[in-house]
Amino acid sequence: MILPTDFLIEWGIIHYTVVKEFKSKKNDVRMLKVTTNTGNSYTLVYKYFANRFSYQREIKIMTKLQEMGAPVPKLIYSSKQIIITQYIEGPLLVNELFKHGHDILEADLLGDTLEKIYVELANIKTVVKPSQCAQKPQLQEGQMILGDMNLRNFILNREDVRIYRIDFESVGYGSLSQDLGKLCAFCITYDPPFTDEKIRLTKRLFNSLLDRFFMLKSEVKNEIFLELSQISKRRKIDLPSLVIKEINNW
Repeated sequence: MILPTDFLIEWGIIHYTVVKEFKSKKNDVRMLKVTTNTGNSYTLVYKYFANRFSYQREIKIMTKLQEMGAPVPKLIYSSKQIIITQYIEGPLLVNELFKHGHDILEADLLGDTLEKIYVELANIKTVVKPSQCAQKPQLQEGQMILGDMNLRNFILNREDVRIYRIDFESVGYGSLSQDLGKLCAFCITYDPPFTDEKIRLTKRLFNSLLDRFFMLKSEVKNEIFLELSQISKRRKIDLPSLVIKEINNW
């Protein structure tokens, strides 16, 4: 991996090293340590996009959200399907949400982050064309959503006491119930799936999000079951009847 020359010159970077490579099915994502000619060191994130349209979508959404003060990393550089961003210090939400004693605070922080982002996505909808979104125009339902609700796309920064969103490739048109249903389905199926603790936490998150976003239970439950069906097929795992019954009683 070679950093772009114009970026090196602009920042006065005289040395850089790859600290870590992040898992990504689609892109090349790495943590970098850079040193400038003034002696300062910075930790940054480098991301090369395999898909040009995903790259264009990400920088448009990220730039607008950053301008509006949403909880996203600062975009430092973008060119030729490469973006370089601020590194957000902290654990992935997936590694923290299920720790005993943390779930109440972090579920609320996650709700704060989602609310802020959805408000700003609604504001930037007019500057993002359907062709630049992940979902096909015919699937539009009048609202922009995140699309990918994997908890690995959220970072808990304890210094700021806020949760940051770090991926916007899948932003597209749909309904909030789709995102919220996917989020609950992912929570309940993280390894080990379907534990009593995960069901308890997911129920609390489900109720909290319903209250915050004024969603109908039936709509979100329907999306939960749709996503659980997809997860069951992908991972080749059975969906316990007791879990289905439990969710129906929420």
